[in-house]
Amino acid sequence: MAEIVTLQLPETLAQKAKEIAAFTHRRLEDVLLEWIDRTITELPLESLPDEQVLAICDMQMETQQQEVFSELKG
Repeated sequence: MAEIVTLQLPETLAQKAKEIAAFTHRRLEDVLLEWIDRTITELPLESLPDEQVLAICDMQMETQQQEVFSELKG
């Protein structure tokens, strides 16, 4: 279920969003939703809680694994 939210945007931000919407032939609302979604999914590491940063570190491949996969690709 969608929720309706009313925002008051600074003029410069609204103008940029309108220009991008016109250039890409999309609705202003769709451009703004994409920006919000991208911001949420691409949060910088420093904004994450310590537990999540540690979990991401645990997911990183070791150097030896990276070298093996690089050799397979190349």
